[in-house]
Amino acid sequence: MSRLMASKKTVGAVLLLISLQTCLTGCWGKREINEMSFISGIGIERTESGQVELSVQIPLPMQTGGGQPGEANPGKNLVQSAIGINMADALSKLQLKLSNQLFLAHNRVLILGERIVKQGFREEVDFFTSHPGTRLRTYVFATKGDPKLVLGLTAPNERSSAEILREMAVQHREVRGVTLKHIIIASSQGLGGIQIPRIEVTKAQPDKEGQTQGISVNGAVVVRGYKQSGDLSAQQVYPVPWIRNIEDSRMITVPIRKTGGWISFYLLKVHTVMQPRFQGQERIIEFRIKAQTNVIQNGTVLNLMNTDVLERVEEELNKSIEQQVKQTMKAVLRNCKTDLFDFHDLLRRKQPAEWRKLQNQWQEVLPTITIQVSADCTIRRSGMSNAPIGIPKEGVKGK
Repeated sequence: MSRLMASKKTVGAVLLLISLQTCLTGCWGKREINEMSFISGIGIERTESGQVELSVQIPLPMQTGGGQPGEANPGKNLVQSAIGINMADALSKLQLKLSNQLFLAHNRVLILGERIVKQGFREEVDFFTSHPGTRLRTYVFATKGDPKLVLGLTAPNERSSAEILREMAVQHREVRGVTLKHIIIASSQGLGGIQIPRIEVTKAQPDKEGQTQGISVNGAVVVRGYKQSGDLSAQQVYPVPWIRNIEDSRMITVPIRKTGGWISFYLLKVHTVMQPRFQGQERIIEFRIKAQTNVIQNGTVLNLMNTDVLERVEEELNKSIEQQVKQTMKAVLRNCKTDLFDFHDLLRRKQPAEWRKLQNQWQEVLPTITIQVSADCTIRRSGMSNAPIGIPKEGVKGK
């Protein structure tokens, strides 16, 4: 009897599994790849009437066929634009221009136009945080020109201009990691700010198709509260990794005033300490920068093997770094009036009593802060030769 009951339960279980499989068949909700348009880059600009112009870059399938070994085979890209009341409205109008379904999850970069950065882009960021198909790891750039022009550029060494910008965001360490997520975090704090790399279309060597334009990073736009507060030139952006205490191997070329000429260094193992000194009307933030350097090129007549000469060169290097950091801080505090380097958090941790006094008037306090910088660089390697190559012995100083 027990065997009969067991066999009945087995048969019932098998029949139940078979019946469930009938509910699992079918793909009525499927979306084929060839029915979708994958967006690789997005550009946003504000029109003169206050509407939003949305532009997207869509990679087209690459043509198969023979090609020479090692020859680049870039795919072509389609750039489409639409104007709407807001991002969602512009996206719906853009969809009407395409036969395939737009897919935003593959987007790599977001390019903001000059007008929308100055007027503010909080609502546009809200779209990216609300839409389920977007991701906050998208790299953000600003441009003075039309974002459509950047998206429409051909990329002879990459698949698209969006891929070039993504690589730039990784390689340029002073602006590395500027994503939608970081902009949201910096703007939500209320007191801080963030810098967005500024790109521009430049002239380049013509390729086979006659393309004579390229893309370059030229400075940055400082943003506070989803709105531009100022600009930084390329020279002012360069010391940012030292200020942020980012471990970075960067080259710096320093003029040698007494003898003339230039010496280029690689800065290694940079370590920066910031110390606030706020008491009454004294509002000072001190930067102490230590670094080890290697000489890359000696464009002077100095013998860097001489210890006395080496000390004088180190002094020139320290002065150059101190001057560059001061120029950057002056632009950030006086011109942009933005706490780009989170001085408010530093003061809150180091001097909480002073911070409680100044927190309600922090924006007025920022331009009055005095910056003091002291650099201490050590030349670890001065090169493989005792004296500059091609200079007669009698012309070398510090033999």
